[in-house]
Amino acid sequence: MPTVKLYGGLGNQMFQYAMGYSFARRISANSNNSSESLLFDTSWFERSNAEFVARNETPRTVALENLALGPIGRRRCSGSPNTGFLARLRRKVLGDRGSAYVPERQLFTIQRDAFTAKADCCLDGHWQHPAYSEAVLDALRQKFRPAGAMSPRLSELIAEFGGRDSIGIHVRLGDYVENSSVNAVHGTCTPAYYQKALKIARNSFPHAPVLLFTDDTEQARQRLDVADAIAVSDRGLEDYEEMELMKQMKALILSNSSFSWWGARLSEIQDSMIIGPLPWFDAYPASECLLLPNWFVLDKSTGERLR
Repeated sequence: MPTVKLYGGLGNQMFQYAMGYSFARRISANSNNSSESLLFDTSWFERSNAEFVARNETPRTVALENLALGPIGRRRCSGSPNTGFLARLRRKVLGDRGSAYVPERQLFTIQRDAFTAKADCCLDGHWQHPAYSEAVLDALRQKFRPAGAMSPRLSELIAEFGGRDSIGIHVRLGDYVENSSVNAVHGTCTPAYYQKALKIARNSFPHAPVLLFTDDTEQARQRLDVADAIAVSDRGLEDYEEMELMKQMKALILSNSSFSWWGARLSEIQDSMIIGPLPWFDAYPASECLLLPNWFVLDKSTGERLR
């Protein structure tokens, strides 16, 4: 049974789960075994706040527990990455595909040999590429929902705004602006990006209410300059509930965040308008793979439409 190493926030964990679930489905199909079970290494979350600060990382929790995935079985990964010269030579000469530890070697690329690993392996990476979830997307739509009954707050918001001409905007701030190391990798979307994206959305939906999803409402309002935006993030929803509401938007303006990426990827609205920023991550040009072909793409700094 494969083990998936988890770390990061909800959106990151969803990418990791999607990779593991896709791997388990392939193993199941190839072995005539109906089991698609996964285990999870959650040791990253067990560190103290002081350790997170020392590593310049943001403390998180195991957010997947709030989704309709069933019990989260745990197993700590053993072994170490086989990425050295001798390991690569052995794989090339002997065709050894059986490393029990499968690290992601390069971000935002398809690592095809990951799917040829042993069934009882550890998948360790971000796995942020649409191809990893493509074959299992319908199943993920059912799994990536809130576990249990929908809260009254979420039910009310979906009843009011879901399935109608609503525009959602996700403004990711937090460590993107407060942590210089994180900012150097990710960068942030400028007010020009959001304003021009909103103009495109309003051209199609001129009377639509604007729903603001953010981790800092005050700063986000300053960047948007949209006085009538409805601050969803002040309504007492959990993060996974906000994502559920995102899926109901007729138009969704993304930040360069895995959180709103999944809100768009799992959209339940036919022909929804999705607008995303480029570059996605400043330090990784290959992250452009996350901007799907049918999405509008705007320059993250100037707001210029690129496609």
